[in-house]
Amino acid sequence: MIDQRIKVFLAVCEYGTMTGAARALFMTQPAVSQTIALLEEQYQTKLFDRFPRRLELTEAGRVLKAAAQNMVRFSDETEEKMRSSDDNATVRIGVNLSVGKVLIHEFLSQFRMNRPQAQVRINATRGAALCDLLKKGELDFLLMEETEEEDFIQEPFYKDRIVIVAAPGHPVWNRHGTGLADRGIRLADLADERFFLREKGAGVREQFNHLIQAHGLKINPAWESSSTGILVNALLRGEDGIAVLPYLLIRDELTEGKLKEIPVSDASLERTLFIVRHRSKHLTGAAEEFIKIIQNNNLLT
Repeated sequence: MIDQRIKVFLAVCEYGTMTGAARALFMTQPAVSQTIALLEEQYQTKLFDRFPRRLELTEAGRVLKAAAQNMVRFSDETEEKMRSSDDNATVRIGVNLSVGKVLIHEFLSQFRMNRPQAQVRINATRGAALCDLLKKGELDFLLMEETEEEDFIQEPFYKDRIVIVAAPGHPVWNRHGTGLADRGIRLADLADERFFLREKGAGVREQFNHLIQAHGLKINPAWESSSTGILVNALLRGEDGIAVLPYLLIRDELTEGKLKEIPVSDASLERTLFIVRHRSKHLTGAAEEFIKIIQNNNLLT
């Protein structure tokens, strides 16, 4: 931020000769002399008295030296504040519900160990709403399903899958035989079931809709909700239906046997989660470090 001429002037003040200043600045002695001459021309006064082996500041030179030192001090303080502001700025992250429930906590823990003073704000909601916030500049980056937004840069960071689940006592298990869990079922054979789905705009709902359309099927949801917990609770309380949900959100219920996965034999239910950034958005040092933590976790394997 400091003008090069001021830096040359202060070097001459420090070393007492044009030659000494030139050596310290890796400049030629004539270049230093010319710079001082230009400053004297600009201020219409002599800055140094030239003695045979040394230079002495004139009164005007002493005034400029004091001002220049203040300029350097102010510049250094400003640069430090700017670096500190960039490094410790609040990181604003948008996450889908899967990331918000399971994955984000490990990232947060690592980030806070590195930057205990930095603040993090999390917005956990459906993907469509997150994309709107990123476009408005209200979030730094997103952790969610892939989006078709052309202005976004997307980098995969986690492999997940969608699961179709039902309560252990649901009629689907008797309807399709005892070997269903091993051999799977065609998606078309589930078309008449009562589906419990996330709301429109949720990433898992959009992916499932594309899958249904690709198979030429049409379904009419019996339940729709923005809350996975509401859908799961309905199944656990005996509502007749099957739910389509991210594995991350219901892996505990599956592990405990409260719900059972209905394997599908003719469709891929894998999904990938992405780090999503806007091409035009500047990321602070703190935000860049948070992303690096996610990248270093190697969650794609």
